[in-house]
Amino acid sequence: MSARKHHGRIVDKEIAIRATPAQVYASFADARAIARWFVDAAEGVAKPGELVTWIFRDMNFRLPVPIIDAKPNTEFVTGGEIPGRLPALMEVFIRAADGGETRVRLVNSGFADGAQWDEEYQGVDSGWTMALATLKYALERHPDRDRTHVMSMQPATVDMTRLRSLYTTAAGLGAWLGSDVRIEGPSLGGGVAYSLNTRALGPMSGRVLADTGRELLLEWKEQDAVLGLKVFAAGPARMICLDFSTWKPSPTFLTQGALDGMLAALARALA
Repeated sequence: MSARKHHGRIVDKEIAIRATPAQVYASFADARAIARWFVDAAEGVAKPGELVTWIFRDMNFRLPVPIIDAKPNTEFVTGGEIPGRLPALMEVFIRAADGGETRVRLVNSGFADGAQWDEEYQGVDSGWTMALATLKYALERHPDRDRTHVMSMQPATVDMTRLRSLYTTAAGLGAWLGSDVRIEGPSLGGGVAYSLNTRALGPMSGRVLADTGRELLLEWKEQDAVLGLKVFAAGPARMICLDFSTWKPSPTFLTQGALDGMLAALARALA
């Protein structure tokens, strides 16, 4: 980390991506490029002292993001303060590595201590792992392609052990996602291959791109896509969520209704 002061608990992630430092930097600083993996849209110019807005359409949420520092191809830093909360700080460090890779380190702080804040902290920690895995997939497989992003979510009473089974085992996936489920091993985890036939959208296969212990990011080869199997806090409730991104030009196969139907099947299996 830098000499900047961090407050509270810290999320610290690092990932290697087969891309140039310029491509990685643009993925954070350029309004169009950040929408290819993280937000749905962004407004503003990412320069020190400026304010950009990150837009999450499915959540009906606009997040103002003060830019603290922006050193092209090297460092991108944001901050922010919410009354009653610890100051937030996010540092992204970018450096070239061997073999045509770029190493990306993301340090995000401002999360309070105490059991009452564990769910929020764990959700952000898991969320950044999922997001960075999506960035890696986008830059390595579909550089410079725009993304189509569809989410479906709903509140649910969640038994995390049961949800984990529904996300990672052949029997669990067969209860809501599809049939003829095949897993390369006893259960899904990081790097494990799988295949199945979804009920509405045809074959789905690939590998697990990220496994945080509570959420998974699945490659979907047939659709140039990824599917996030997610769960997060929303106030006192928990939300189950399917988070779909494809870089296929002009995709027509997936509708909001189809994804909502998949989530409804998950909710029934979870009940």
